[in-house]
Amino acid sequence: MASGYPSASVSSGKVRRAAIAGCLSLVTLLGTLTPSRVACADDSAAPPVDAASLEVKNRCADAYEATQRERAAGHLLAARSDGIFCAQASCPDVLREDCAKWAGELGSSIPSLVLEARGPNGELLSDVRVQADGAPFKERLDGRSREVDPGRHRFRFEAPGFIPSERELVVLEGHETQRLSVTLALLPKPALPRRRVPVASYALAGVGVVSLASFAYFGLSGNHKKSELGSCEPACSRQLRTPIQRDYLVADVSLGVSLVSFALSAWLALASQRAPKDQELEVRAGSQGALLAYTRGF
Repeated sequence: MASGYPSASVSSGKVRRAAIAGCLSLVTLLGTLTPSRVACADDSAAPPVDAASLEVKNRCADAYEATQRERAAGHLLAARSDGIFCAQASCPDVLREDCAKWAGELGSSIPSLVLEARGPNGELLSDVRVQADGAPFKERLDGRSREVDPGRHRFRFEAPGFIPSERELVVLEGHETQRLSVTLALLPKPALPRRRVPVASYALAGVGVVSLASFAYFGLSGNHKKSELGSCEPACSRQLRTPIQRDYLVADVSLGVSLVSFALSAWLALASQRAPKDQELEVRAGSQGALLAYTRGF
């Protein structure tokens, strides 16, 4: 916020600056003339004015005016910078006295500000970037104060992992140190994407249902045939026992397939909610029957 001499406008106060510079040049010129040179003024020309020296005087006059203008506008940092410039030894004595006085007065009027940011648990944060009125103010918070112009300011605090926060503060002139403290809230964690249950899980569940139905059908069929066989015991032929054994075997196999299918289906559904994996279910037909192939990436 502080500015050096370049903040003074060259175009503003042109007439007044020209008058000041002209007077300063005249004083300097008269001071260089001796009585003998005055007496011989008609015989010899006055010494030329140094262009570089005149430029310095013009810059000093600009800073002299800018000090008063910036101070009246409440831009105390810029006003003090201009006052320090026109108080330097290269500026004319007539300006240096006022500029030195103003710079001292401004130094005791400029307030300073300490910024503080804390997390939700009250911990102090240092990796915080602060903007003041839309312009960079601090890249990190180190607990040190910084001078600021008096008046109303809007501060924005930004820290990685936290929600940015903005605060307004009226900084009072003449107060040595003021404090602004904010508490930053953590950014909400992003919601986990909803996983889709893989098609393989549904397919295996279907296989389990069909196998369970097969178990029930062949189990009941075997029981029915066994009850009919009881009427001819013990003279029943061996051929009558074979269909019963076959039904019971198919029922047992169907029950096993059903249990395995349901278990795999449930495992796939739960695993898909934890982490996405490449899954593939393929049914292949062969001479010996159908083959159910399942592949999953880990």
